[in-house]
Amino acid sequence: MEKEALARQFGTLIRRLRMERGHSQETFGQACRIDRTYVGMIERGEVNVTLAMVVKLAGGLGISLVDLFSEFQKDRGDPAVDG
Repeated sequence: MEKEALARQFGTLIRRLRMERGHSQETFGQACRIDRTYVGMIERGEVNVTLAMVVKLAGGLGISLVDLFSEFQKDRGDPAVDG
């Protein structure tokens, strides 16, 4: 199903960006103010995160929502969206 595939793809992106920044799941969870076990669930695509959680994740990664969604779009191979 599409929803589960999107959650897995988003989780994979979060894992990659977290690791690129040298965070463990625990330190990343602390930066986002969420439990490390929830970080793992996100990274495995076990949960469909809310927009509020996406804001926390972007903040913990130190990037804007625009940059986070741009990375997601790039990873998915979607063409750029012109405004």
